[in-house]
Amino acid sequence: MASKEAQNSDKLSGKKVKVMIHRSQDKFAVDPVPLSLNGHQITIKRGQEVEIPIEFIEVLDHAQETIYDQVTNQDHSVQLVPRVAHSYPFQVL
Repeated sequence: MASKEAQNSDKLSGKKVKVMIHRSQDKFAVDPVPLSLNGHQITIKRGQEVEIPIEFIEVLDHAQETIYDQVTNQDHSVQLVPRVAHSYPFQVL
């Protein structure tokens, strides 16, 4: 059985924030977007303003992926340059 301290840390604060996860032109993009935090799960439809528990903002912020851009150098060699981007670009409203 979990201690009371551990049980309390799993609870959400009750504070809400309005967000919108931007639509994607990627035909394989996940929609709705599933988010999980300490056993709490929500789904957010892209392109809609929704109120979510404030704790899920950090989940969205940490959902990142590395994207590789192909760059041609002056000597015509090709190089892959990594950049980190949000998996689910979002806006706090």
